[in-house]
Amino acid sequence: KMATLYILSFSTLLVAVCSKMCGRTSVECLDRVRNGLLALAQNNCTNDDGILTQYWWHSTTSAVQINSVTEIDTVKPIIFLLHGWGGSKDVDYIQVIRDAYLKRYQSSRTIITLDFGMYVTGSGILSYANAYCNAPAVAIGFGNFICSLVANGVSPKNIHVVGHSLGAQISGMAGAYVQKNCKFSVARITGLDPASIGYLCINPNECRLDETDADFVDVIHTNAGGYGTTLNSGDDDFYVNNGIAQPNCLDLNIDFTQVSSDPLSVVLKPVSCSHQRSCYLFAESILANSFPTRSCFPLASNVLYMGEYCKPELGTRMCRVSTSAQSPYGLGPNGPLN
Repeated sequence: KMATLYILSFSTLLVAVCSKMCGRTSVECLDRVRNGLLALAQNNCTNDDGILTQYWWHSTTSAVQINSVTEIDTVKPIIFLLHGWGGSKDVDYIQVIRDAYLKRYQSSRTIITLDFGMYVTGSGILSYANAYCNAPAVAIGFGNFICSLVANGVSPKNIHVVGHSLGAQISGMAGAYVQKNCKFSVARITGLDPASIGYLCINPNECRLDETDADFVDVIHTNAGGYGTTLNSGDDDFYVNNGIAQPNCLDLNIDFTQVSSDPLSVVLKPVSCSHQRSCYLFAESILANSFPTRSCFPLASNVLYMGEYCKPELGTRMCRVSTSAQSPYGLGPNGPLN
């Protein structure tokens, strides 16, 4: 309950500041937030089509930077992993997914992480503004990379993109880009608590993740109203423990003496914990298909499993999933690993 209070306090703070700044309707206000982010970043916003983004191929023993799509096996299924704002290919919440994939599939899948940290400069809100402003360029570069892969013989049906936060929104933009410019659709995009700030009032067909960006889009929400979006963004949207705050995320080593000097740090630590929980849940699902649910609207004809083994059904759904407060998070009963 306290964790939820802190998350809601953070969300309320954003709305209150926004309303104070704008004094207008929520839609107009959110549009001003977006425009404000772009204005902050205007001197650091690139139009280089994301050419500095690094692509790394991972095996169980090493990581190798990819210089050409011709270096990539055209037969094996490919899984792309995208970090969020302030992250990198080596950030913990991406590493745990990467390691789970390598353990599950060994060498039968090609695991590639993107690193676009070079487009994130500055600190605080300026850092996010720069990342937000550069996200479309990163998406174009990623889209071109995917188009080149397919031109080299990779089947679009063998491409699965997994993105966290800002990386989820970039994944959606890249998916839309390849549809428009290369005339195909990737098989699947998984959004892990897609970023909220700057993305709540944008036409989904232009620059944020939505259900049209791949043949199948599944989304896990763990911090809706905080760092994560409140918008349904996929064919299947899973709201974990109601999707706002995650258990144990307030039970952190927080120095409450900082409240007077740095009040946001007290709020943001549990927010980040809930936001990143989506990655740890997804990583666990790769090795144990332990997040079943029938609590969906509309009702699903079969049990749906959140995570790696989520299967598309006709129509779009919102589902509720409950978890344990600590790892292992899944409550089961477990489904098959396929």
